[in-house]
Amino acid sequence: MENQLKRALNEMPNVFSSNEFGTHTKRYGVTKKQINSGVLAKFLHRNAVQLSTKRMWRKKNPDNLFSMDNADDQVQDAIKLLKSLGYRVLKPITEYQEL
Repeated sequence: MENQLKRALNEMPNVFSSNEFGTHTKRYGVTKKQINSGVLAKFLHRNAVQLSTKRMWRKKNPDNLFSMDNADDQVQDAIKLLKSLGYRVLKPITEYQEL
């Protein structure tokens, strides 16, 4: 059943409701009895992040978001890309002068 739930989660958008997920898992052969037993809630707690409303969830590792592990490398790559396209990339600097 774990494989069925993973396949269903992969096809869900990045933010979804638990009701949508339950409906979607039925297509993969998960029975209503299994859904009512709390299996989906346990699976969602392991593989998704619950948002401010109790019904809304977000995938833990969506494919289209940056991971924090290599964020610096991705920023450097973005800067190189912008420079190669002719843009100037500036960072704010505070200069102090003696009075």
